[in-house]
Amino acid sequence: DNLFGAPGASNALDTRVNEFTQSLQDLSTQPESQAARLATVNQAEALAGQLRNLTDGVQSLRQLTEDSLAEGVNDLNNLLQGLEEINGQIATASAAGVEIADLKDQRDLLVNRVSEYLEVEVSETPAGTAVLYSKSGNVLVDNEAVQFSFDQNGSVNASALYSTDDAERGVGTITLSGTNGYELDLIQNGILDTGRLGALIELRDNILPEAQRQLDDLAHGLSLALTNNTVSGTAVTVGAAT
Repeated sequence: DNLFGAPGASNALDTRVNEFTQSLQDLSTQPESQAARLATVNQAEALAGQLRNLTDGVQSLRQLTEDSLAEGVNDLNNLLQGLEEINGQIATASAAGVEIADLKDQRDLLVNRVSEYLEVEVSETPAGTAVLYSKSGNVLVDNEAVQFSFDQNGSVNASALYSTDDAERGVGTITLSGTNGYELDLIQNGILDTGRLGALIELRDNILPEAQRQLDDLAHGLSLALTNNTVSGTAVTVGAAT
Protein backbone atom coordinates (compact mmCIF):
# COMPACT_ATOMS: atom_id res chain seq x y z
CA ASP A 1 0.00 0.00 0.00
CA ASN A 2 2.81 2.40 0.86
CA LEU A 3 4.60 1.61 -2.39
CA PHE A 4 1.65 2.17 -4.72
CA GLY A 5 0.22 5.02 -2.67
CA ALA A 6 -3.37 5.83 -1.86
CA PRO A 7 -5.43 6.47 -5.02
CA GLY A 8 -5.26 10.14 -5.89
CA ALA A 9 -2.30 10.90 -3.61
CA SER A 10 0.51 12.99 -5.08
CA ASN A 11 2.96 10.07 -4.99
CA ALA A 12 0.50 7.40 -6.15
CA LEU A 13 0.99 5.45 -9.38
CA ASP A 14 -2.43 6.42 -10.74
CA THR A 15 -1.55 10.09 -10.23
CA ARG A 16 1.66 9.68 -12.22
CA VAL A 17 -0.21 7.96 -15.04
CA ASN A 18 -2.90 10.65 -15.07
CA GLU A 19 -0.32 13.45 -15.10
CA PHE A 20 1.48 11.84 -18.01
CA THR A 21 -1.80 11.36 -19.88
CA GLN A 22 -2.70 15.01 -19.28
CA SER A 23 0.69 16.13 -20.60
CA LEU A 24 0.05 14.17 -23.81
CA GLN A 25 -3.36 15.76 -24.19
CA ASP A 26 -1.84 19.22 -23.69
CA LEU A 27 0.85 18.44 -26.25
CA SER A 28 -1.71 17.27 -28.80
CA THR A 29 -3.41 20.67 -28.68
CA GLN A 30 -0.18 22.65 -29.01
CA PRO A 31 2.47 20.39 -30.59
CA GLU A 32 4.61 23.39 -31.54
CA SER A 33 5.01 24.45 -27.88
CA GLN A 34 8.48 23.84 -26.51
CA ALA A 35 7.07 24.05 -22.96
CA ALA A 36 4.46 21.37 -23.71
CA ARG A 37 7.10 19.12 -25.23
CA LEU A 38 9.38 19.51 -22.22
CA ALA A 39 6.50 18.90 -19.81
CA THR A 40 5.61 15.66 -21.61
CA VAL A 41 9.20 14.41 -21.49
CA ASN A 42 9.45 15.29 -17.80
CA GLN A 43 6.20 13.48 -17.00
CA ALA A 44 7.37 10.45 -18.99
CA GLU A 45 10.64 10.37 -17.06
CA ALA A 46 8.77 10.72 -13.77
CA LEU A 47 6.45 7.83 -14.65
CA ALA A 48 9.33 5.61 -15.79
CA GLY A 49 11.16 6.42 -12.57
CA GLN A 50 8.06 5.56 -10.55
CA LEU A 51 7.78 2.19 -12.28
CA ARG A 52 11.47 1.46 -11.61
CA ASN A 53 11.11 2.41 -7.95
CA LEU A 54 8.00 0.27 -7.57
CA THR A 55 9.77 -2.71 -9.10
CA ASP A 56 12.70 -2.22 -6.72
CA GLY A 57 10.23 -1.92 -3.83
CA VAL A 58 8.32 -5.08 -4.74
CA GLN A 59 11.53 -7.09 -5.01
CA SER A 60 12.76 -5.64 -1.70
CA LEU A 61 9.56 -6.89 -0.10
CA ARG A 62 10.12 -10.32 -1.64
CA GLN A 63 13.64 -10.33 -0.20
CA LEU A 64 12.18 -9.35 3.16
CA THR A 65 9.77 -12.30 3.06
CA GLU A 66 12.65 -14.61 2.10
CA ASP A 67 14.67 -13.35 5.07
CA SER A 68 11.63 -13.61 7.35
CA LEU A 69 11.10 -17.22 6.29
CA ALA A 70 14.69 -17.99 7.27
CA GLU A 71 14.14 -16.35 10.67
CA GLY A 72 10.84 -18.16 11.11
CA VAL A 73 12.37 -21.57 10.38
CA ASN A 74 15.13 -20.86 12.87
CA ASP A 75 12.59 -19.81 15.54
CA LEU A 76 10.51 -22.90 14.82
CA ASN A 77 13.50 -25.19 15.29
CA ASN A 78 14.29 -23.53 18.62
CA LEU A 79 10.67 -23.94 19.79
CA LEU A 80 10.58 -27.61 18.83
CA GLN A 81 13.90 -28.19 20.57
CA GLY A 82 12.53 -26.48 23.65
CA LEU A 83 9.45 -28.70 23.52
CA GLU A 84 11.65 -31.78 23.28
CA GLU A 85 13.51 -30.67 26.41
CA ILE A 86 10.30 -29.93 28.33
CA ASN A 87 8.94 -33.34 27.35
CA GLY A 88 12.07 -34.92 28.83
CA GLN A 89 11.64 -33.01 32.07
CA ILE A 90 7.96 -33.95 32.27
CA ALA A 91 8.72 -37.63 31.68
CA THR A 92 11.40 -37.63 34.39
CA ALA A 93 9.24 -35.76 36.90
CA SER A 94 6.19 -37.88 36.16
CA ALA A 95 8.15 -41.10 36.71
CA ALA A 96 9.39 -39.73 40.04
CA GLY A 97 5.88 -38.72 41.14
CA VAL A 98 6.78 -35.00 41.14
CA GLU A 99 4.14 -32.34 40.40
CA ILE A 100 4.31 -31.38 36.71
CA ALA A 101 1.67 -28.63 36.44
CA ASP A 102 4.23 -25.87 35.87
CA LEU A 103 6.07 -27.94 33.28
CA LYS A 104 2.80 -28.61 31.46
CA ASP A 105 2.11 -24.88 31.37
CA GLN A 106 5.50 -24.33 29.74
CA ARG A 107 4.76 -27.18 27.35
CA ASP A 108 1.42 -25.63 26.33
CA LEU A 109 3.04 -22.24 25.80
CA LEU A 110 5.58 -23.75 23.43
CA VAL A 111 2.85 -25.64 21.55
CA ASN A 112 0.88 -22.41 21.11
CA ARG A 113 3.94 -20.60 19.76
CA VAL A 114 4.67 -23.42 17.31
CA SER A 115 1.06 -23.22 16.09
CA GLU A 116 1.63 -19.58 15.12
CA TYR A 117 4.05 -20.77 12.43
CA LEU A 118 2.18 -23.76 11.03
CA GLU A 119 -0.97 -25.77 11.65
CA VAL A 120 -0.38 -28.57 14.16
CA GLU A 121 -2.25 -31.22 16.10
CA VAL A 122 -1.23 -32.30 19.59
CA SER A 123 -1.90 -35.29 21.79
CA GLU A 124 -0.86 -35.94 25.37
CA THR A 125 0.75 -39.15 26.54
CA PRO A 126 -0.16 -40.77 29.92
CA ALA A 127 3.09 -39.31 31.30
CA GLY A 128 1.98 -35.78 30.33
CA THR A 129 4.37 -35.24 27.42
CA ALA A 130 3.13 -33.72 24.16
CA VAL A 131 3.28 -35.43 20.78
CA LEU A 132 3.08 -32.82 18.02
CA TYR A 133 1.97 -33.56 14.46
CA SER A 134 1.81 -31.47 11.30
CA LYS A 135 -1.58 -31.28 9.58
CA SER A 136 -0.28 -33.88 7.11
CA GLY A 137 0.34 -36.31 9.98
CA ASN A 138 4.12 -36.01 10.21
CA VAL A 139 5.44 -36.26 13.77
CA LEU A 140 7.17 -33.02 14.74
CA VAL A 141 7.98 -33.79 18.37
CA ASP A 142 7.76 -37.01 20.35
CA ASN A 143 10.86 -38.18 22.18
CA GLU A 144 12.87 -36.11 19.72
CA ALA A 145 12.13 -33.06 17.59
CA VAL A 146 12.40 -32.98 13.82
CA GLN A 147 14.57 -30.36 12.10
CA PHE A 148 13.41 -27.81 9.55
CA SER A 149 15.81 -26.32 7.01
CA PHE A 150 15.53 -23.42 4.56
CA ASP A 151 17.93 -22.87 1.65
CA GLN A 152 17.69 -19.09 1.69
CA ASN A 153 18.41 -16.98 -1.39
CA GLY A 154 20.28 -13.85 -0.32
CA SER A 155 19.57 -11.95 -3.56
CA VAL A 156 15.95 -12.18 -4.70
CA ASN A 157 15.03 -10.40 -7.93
CA ALA A 158 12.10 -10.42 -10.36
CA SER A 159 13.34 -13.56 -12.13
CA ALA A 160 13.85 -15.50 -8.87
CA LEU A 161 10.60 -17.43 -8.60
CA TYR A 162 9.46 -20.59 -6.83
CA SER A 163 9.37 -23.81 -8.81
CA THR A 164 8.88 -27.44 -7.86
CA ASP A 165 11.89 -28.10 -10.10
CA ASP A 166 14.96 -27.40 -7.96
CA ALA A 167 16.98 -26.57 -11.07
CA GLU A 168 14.60 -23.70 -11.88
CA ARG A 169 13.75 -22.58 -8.34
CA GLY A 170 15.16 -19.15 -7.50
CA VAL A 171 13.94 -18.86 -3.90
CA GLY A 172 14.24 -21.03 -0.81
CA THR A 173 12.08 -23.98 0.14
CA ILE A 174 11.41 -25.49 3.56
CA THR A 175 12.41 -29.08 4.17
CA LEU A 176 11.48 -31.25 7.13
CA SER A 177 14.12 -33.77 8.22
CA GLY A 178 12.70 -36.54 10.39
CA THR A 179 14.49 -38.34 13.18
CA ASN A 180 14.51 -41.53 11.11
CA GLY A 181 16.29 -39.88 8.17
CA TYR A 182 13.39 -39.03 5.84
CA GLU A 183 13.10 -35.61 4.21
CA LEU A 184 9.99 -33.81 2.97
CA ASP A 185 9.70 -30.57 0.97
CA LEU A 186 6.80 -28.87 2.74
CA ILE A 187 6.18 -26.13 0.15
CA GLN A 188 6.25 -28.50 -2.79
CA ASN A 189 3.77 -30.79 -1.07
CA GLY A 190 1.41 -27.93 -0.16
CA ILE A 191 1.70 -28.51 3.58
CA LEU A 192 2.59 -24.93 4.55
CA ASP A 193 -0.54 -23.03 3.51
CA THR A 194 -1.55 -21.67 6.92
CA GLY A 195 0.12 -19.89 9.83
CA ARG A 196 2.91 -17.34 9.69
CA LEU A 197 5.07 -19.40 7.35
CA GLY A 198 2.14 -19.96 5.00
CA ALA A 199 1.41 -16.22 4.90
CA LEU A 200 5.03 -15.39 4.05
CA ILE A 201 5.08 -18.01 1.29
CA GLU A 202 1.84 -16.62 -0.16
CA LEU A 203 3.37 -13.12 -0.17
CA ARG A 204 6.67 -14.17 -1.71
CA ASP A 205 5.36 -16.57 -4.34
CA ASN A 206 1.92 -15.20 -5.29
CA ILE A 207 0.90 -11.74 -4.07
CA LEU A 208 4.15 -9.86 -4.75
CA PRO A 209 4.89 -11.57 -8.10
CA GLU A 210 1.35 -10.64 -9.18
CA ALA A 211 2.07 -7.01 -8.23
CA GLN A 212 5.23 -7.19 -10.36
CA ARG A 213 3.28 -8.66 -13.29
CA GLN A 214 0.82 -5.76 -13.09
CA LEU A 215 3.70 -3.26 -13.20
CA ASP A 216 5.24 -5.11 -16.15
CA ASP A 217 1.92 -5.10 -18.00
CA LEU A 218 1.54 -1.36 -17.46
CA ALA A 219 5.09 -0.65 -18.64
CA HIS A 220 4.65 -2.94 -21.65
CA GLY A 221 1.35 -1.30 -22.61
CA LEU A 222 2.86 2.18 -22.37
CA SER A 223 5.86 1.11 -24.41
CA LEU A 224 3.70 -0.29 -27.21
CA ALA A 225 1.36 2.69 -27.16
CA LEU A 226 4.23 5.17 -27.51
CA THR A 227 6.59 3.32 -29.87
CA ASN A 228 4.51 0.93 -31.98
CA ASN A 229 3.91 3.35 -34.88
CA THR A 230 5.79 2.48 -38.04
CA VAL A 231 7.49 5.42 -39.71
CA SER A 232 8.74 5.11 -43.28
CA GLY A 233 12.47 5.55 -43.60
CA THR A 234 14.87 6.51 -46.38
CA ALA A 235 17.54 4.12 -47.55
CA VAL A 236 21.06 5.35 -46.82
CA THR A 237 24.23 4.33 -48.60
CA VAL A 238 27.57 4.52 -46.80
CA GLY A 239 30.46 3.36 -48.93
CA ALA A 240 29.63 -0.11 -50.21
CA ALA A 241 26.96 -0.74 -47.60
CA THR A 242 23.31 0.08 -48.10
